[in-house]
Amino acid sequence: MIFNSGPCVLESEKERNLYTKFFAGYFFNEFIDGYDERVVWINSYLSKKLNKTVSLQSPSISFDNHAYLLDIDSDRGEFADILLHDPVSKTMIAIEAKYLTNWSIDKDIKSNLKRINAIRERYYKYTLHFCLLVSSTKWKSAIKMKKHESSSYACFIKDFKDDVGVLFWEDLVEYCDSKTVKKYMEYRLSLVNAPASQRYANIQN
Repeated sequence: MIFNSGPCVLESEKERNLYTKFFAGYFFNEFIDGYDERVVWINSYLSKKLNKTVSLQSPSISFDNHAYLLDIDSDRGEFADILLHDPVSKTMIAIEAKYLTNWSIDKDIKSNLKRINAIRERYYKYTLHFCLLVSSTKWKSAIKMKKHESSSYACFIKDFKDDVGVLFWEDLVEYCDSKTVKKYMEYRLSLVNAPASQRYANIQN
């Protein structure tokens, strides 16, 4: 089963495993009841977080998107872990997703924005938004370090807060109407600050 959870389940700790299961297996899966309502909700949520009107109508979703797919002159790097693309409203939402690892300004913000800005120039008829998806736990930890000399949060607020929407896993999970999905996600998020030993699968050999 996709959404088995608990310490006895062998589960990759990679961000890719989490976001593909959640978004493809449930949230943007049109075969799961409540799809239209989830699209309406995500429009409202994104509009609030970006402080701009977002109007996805029938978005397609793609994972691990490299910039050269849209900009042949780009480098080989990614510009979105998760891409929502709606050709009807000419809207794209590029999302950088973090789970257990900390987000960084250089790798997760600057590099992606450089590629995204090049794509914006080439596809000027589209509106392309960029979001960072993190756990609220990681975000609060970054805030606590805001006075540190190399604070990612302080740099974000100073230089990038108007260019990047910050999304929280917990908000998405709260909207889940599937008890199974919610239980799975709550368990995975409970491991964000847990010692590495607690993330090992406790399976019988």
